[in-house]
Order: sequence, then structure tokens, then C-alpha cells
Amino acid sequence: MTLTLPLADLLCAAEPTISLGASLAVSDADARGKQETLMKHSGTLMSWTEYPPSIDEYRRHGAME
Repeated sequence: MTLTLPLADLLCAAEPTISLGASLAVSDADARGKQETLMKHSGTLMSWTEYPPSIDEYRRHGAME
């Protein structure tokens, strides 16, 4: 499975340093009422004003907590 998200629409905030969290869960249940597999992934996409980000900007994002 491939998931494509429009990055421009997701990061269109006035604040340039924004974090976007996402979770994806997939359940494989071929037989009714019998779940065979459950997979989940969570992640964060961070948008920086420059790369590599300054230590100050990195801390503002909460990445060094």
C-alpha cells in the first residue's frame, strides 16, 4: 500500500516551524471476527526554516526533551 499526502496542504501554517504527527493502523482480518495481524506506526514530520536546524529551533520544536 502506498499513501501520498499533499505536503503543501499539510504545512500551510503561518508559523514556518511546524510539527505534524501521524498514526497509521492496519488490521488484517480475512475471516470474519478473527483478527490475524494488527500493525501500527506513528511518526512526526518536522518542518524547519533551515537545515540543519539551529539548536535553538530544534529545542523550540521539543525535539530535545
